[in-house]
Amino acid sequence: MSYALSRNHTVIWAVTPEDQVSTAEKLPRVEREGFVKAIEECGFDYVQAGKIATDTARDVNVVRRRLKIDKLKPEWANRDGISALLPIILLGQWNENVPGDLKLVEKLCGKTYSDYVKDITRIYINV
Repeated sequence: MSYALSRNHTVIWAVTPEDQVSTAEKLPRVEREGFVKAIEECGFDYVQAGKIATDTARDVNVVRRRLKIDKLKPEWANRDGISALLPIILLGQWNENVPGDLKLVEKLCGKTYSDYVKDITRIYINV
């Protein structure tokens, strides 16, 4: 973290009150209408979203527990999804117009570049 800060990067780090971080910024509470709208965008109707907002006091952690979101494992978290991330993590970026870049991605993922792109699209975009 000190490396990033020394290069004037902004570092976001979630802390609890027990962490005693003097420079921590407390995020403002989400307004009710914004919270209800966000819940509606997840597929709930207005009445359900309002009840969730009231029952959870608009606390995202409580929402996650009540809706059992923590128990759901996203597709990207399975073995194939994590393996598909390795070239992205190791390379950070590449240029599709540079054949050497594509060969490196293919070597890291063990498949053709077009198959790799199909897998990434299926796992991360078309969820």
